[in-house]
Amino acid sequence: MAGIFVGFTETPEEFIGVIAHEIAHVESDHVMRKLSREVGTAALFAAVSGNYNMELLREVAKMLASNTYSRSLESEADLLAFEYLVNAGYNPQSLADLFHRFSEELDVLPRELQWISTHPASLERAEFLEGVIEEKTAIAFKEFDMEEWKQFKNRLESN
Repeated sequence: MAGIFVGFTETPEEFIGVIAHEIAHVESDHVMRKLSREVGTAALFAAVSGNYNMELLREVAKMLASNTYSRSLESEADLLAFEYLVNAGYNPQSLADLFHRFSEELDVLPRELQWISTHPASLERAEFLEGVIEEKTAIAFKEFDMEEWKQFKNRLESN
């Protein structure tokens, strides 16, 4: 996972933001919560329909319900990452900056189709974090030596 993101991150703070976000998923048990919900949804549709011809409808409904739930878990992980970053003395704006870059370079779905995505739109995530930052932070943050960051990044990318 780290190798995928280290190439896209431009600063150590952005990389730490990604790690904080992923730690939030682990700490919050998001994988098991999502799996439990999907199994429950599948069982509910199977019990209600009782008709194997409805399998496509069940799968579409399950996907849409799952994607909505996934987006809420992503938002929860974003907020927890913000808290982790601030508590550790790192500037959470770096994570918002990364989401802005995702929005410009990676988001391919038009706004009208964002509801089918497993993740909230990157621009929405950036704006949400910036609102939280504006509301909750007024402290000085740690700064990194950019030369050390470049060396770290090169070591990760070479492995």
